[in-house]
Amino acid sequence: MSAVATDVSVVRGLGLGAEATERTATLLTQARQSLGVEPTWGWWVPGRIEVLGKHTDYAGGQVLNCATDVGLVVVARPRRDALVSVRSNGLTVELPLAVTAIGQGGMSTYIAAVARRLARHFPGISTGVDIGIAANLPAASGMSSSSALVIAVHLALAEANRLREHSEYRAGFTGEEDLVPYLGCHENGAGYRQFAGEAGVGTSGGSQDHAAILLSRAGQLNQWSFSPFHRLGTVAWPDDLIMTVAVSGVLAEKTAATRAHFNRVADRVRAAAAAWNAATGRSDASIGAAVLACGGPTVLAAISDPDLRLRAEQTIIETTEIVPGAVAALAAGDAARFGALTARSQAMAVTHLQNQVPETIALVSGAQVHGAVAASSFGAGFGGAVWAAFKRGDDGSTAWLADYRRRFTQHADAATLHHITPGPGATVLGLV
Repeated sequence: MSAVATDVSVVRGLGLGAEATERTATLLTQARQSLGVEPTWGWWVPGRIEVLGKHTDYAGGQVLNCATDVGLVVVARPRRDALVSVRSNGLTVELPLAVTAIGQGGMSTYIAAVARRLARHFPGISTGVDIGIAANLPAASGMSSSSALVIAVHLALAEANRLREHSEYRAGFTGEEDLVPYLGCHENGAGYRQFAGEAGVGTSGGSQDHAAILLSRAGQLNQWSFSPFHRLGTVAWPDDLIMTVAVSGVLAEKTAATRAHFNRVADRVRAAAAAWNAATGRSDASIGAAVLACGGPTVLAAISDPDLRLRAEQTIIETTEIVPGAVAALAAGDAARFGALTARSQAMAVTHLQNQVPETIALVSGAQVHGAVAASSFGAGFGGAVWAAFKRGDDGSTAWLADYRRRFTQHADAATLHHITPGPGATVLGLV
């Protein structure tokens, strides 16, 4: 299906490249058709690439990430009842905007979490929404399709119910950066400021996905600190490098069998923070907070359990050496240094996080064989995807994917390649 001319005009203001603009305009046309009626509002909601800073956000560390130029186009209109109806790719999920909303797996789990928490935190909201979504963001690939869905539903319900006018909203959020941790809590179930926690979707992650999706800038990588959450800066993605993502075909579904593995990675670093506090009598909220207060070597010396010390060490090295060093290397145009730091991060994913599978390990080594200056797995782990940076004019990505498909024939049909340009964060579409 091709985009109608008016939809091309609507998405042109996003500042995407020519091909991405055409793809996104087609999504807008498809989203309108999914909705089935004229929409009142529309948004572009991208995915995200975690460049460096693996599993460090909820540990109070640093992250380097960006939004993608693939994602979700979301259109919506208000309903006269308190029902949330989401239509995408031929599927329809309908749930009440109520504290009793319960999903039945898949995307309904995420939609229910948003509806339930907003109903609890903003008593009296009662305007449901019809939402149509079209996406070119691969699901369960590590590019945060689930967090993009959470943000899409939140934006539609917030607009329909004029949340910004609620006194509870004004008391809790003074700017968009305040909204990022709150959106993360939709998924992890934690409380935020005066807003009580509850079940979430069953994962124990943080909010780096939501930061990139909501606040990214086109052409830039974001450097975030999560102790507390704030932007440290941005650095341009080099013009002479092509960012390419290879999706392994091993689904990184947090709501499926990998959820327990994912949560163990999170639980280990929280246990490390608890061990530090027990040993020192302190009450630091995270390993990142402890490092800011006392320094990495002091923190590591106080943690006696070898496994917890290993997990803390990964967070500390990513936060104090790898992410800041990579930002400096990119700013200086030092691709070799950037590649070396990326390789160190990936090595710790294998030895410290223990969240890699043979497919992602093979994709990283294969990218290097085919000339990538840097390559790393990203996301929750236990599947998903790998990003690689190839020199423009020396792009070995096609051969990279072909070799992977020959080696892992069981994933040949599901393994895909995506050239990504760091894009803008979630943006309102001026529908015409």
